[in-house]
Amino acid sequence: MLEKAFAKLNQNYQRLSYGYGVVGLRSLTGAPTTAINHKEGDLWNKLQPLAGKNYPMVAGCCTTSYGNYGLTSGHAYSVLDLFELSNGVKLAQIRNPWSKEGYTGPWSDKSSLWTPQLKREAGYTDADDGKFFMPADLFFSKFQGTAIALTENWTHQQVTAKQGARGSYPFHNPVEQRVYINVDIQSPLNYPRTCHPSHNQYAELFTEGKQ
Repeated sequence: MLEKAFAKLNQNYQRLSYGYGVVGLRSLTGAPTTAINHKEGDLWNKLQPLAGKNYPMVAGCCTTSYGNYGLTSGHAYSVLDLFELSNGVKLAQIRNPWSKEGYTGPWSDKSSLWTPQLKREAGYTDADDGKFFMPADLFFSKFQGTAIALTENWTHQQVTAKQGARGSYPFHNPVEQRVYINVDIQSPLNYPRTCHPSHNQYAELFTEGKQ
């Protein structure tokens, strides 16, 4: 039912053949979403705390067409966790939504690096269930970026602006708290192809005269 509703939002099933993880998470959860490009620095300290909060996270593969250890290029994977083993090795737990693993690199299911103790620490299971582990550094280098849905019990306010409009939308923050401002632009996938939707839509945020 969920798949059918998402296809209807995007006109038909054919339009679901591509897209961005951050758009999918925003559409499915309604929560504030963000994306972290893996070209940024300090990725472990940025992503590991978010994984620890059990936020839905997806990552797109791959940055190259070779040396991908069986990973599928042009494909989105779920990011289940980022954690450190007792031996100091930092791992990412990934899931292929096709429920097929394919990954054959370091710390894969068949890797000789696993010991009984480390398997218990990681919650390792030897099954072709789509879940697998890989070194965090390899995850950062092979995947282009990670999209995160910040799913919490937010107080939500919405303002709708017309295309091409520029206006001021003040808000008051009565107590010290986190505030997220999301700007949602209708995805070209939501329009019939006959409308010739533009992929160049964008929005700009300004505060006190600064972009």
